[in-house]
Amino acid sequence: MKVVSWNCRGMGSNLKLEILIELLKMENPTIILFQETKLEETKMLERGAKIWKVSNGKAVGTRGDFRGICTL
Repeated sequence: MKVVSWNCRGMGSNLKLEILIELLKMENPTIILFQETKLEETKMLERGAKIWKVSNGKAVGTRGDFRGICTL
């Protein structure tokens, strides 16, 4: 099992998404963990499905100082 964990400090940038896609191609992880996504739950899961072609995952969106996490 291979796990990739990334404190991305926001997933809104296209550059970050391109880097992430390359990382996933190189590493081919079983599980991906994101911290500080700065996105709502549905947006993060939509992006996860788009960049990694997964159909399941869990996310907690931004709430106050809590900036969101996601597991795919």
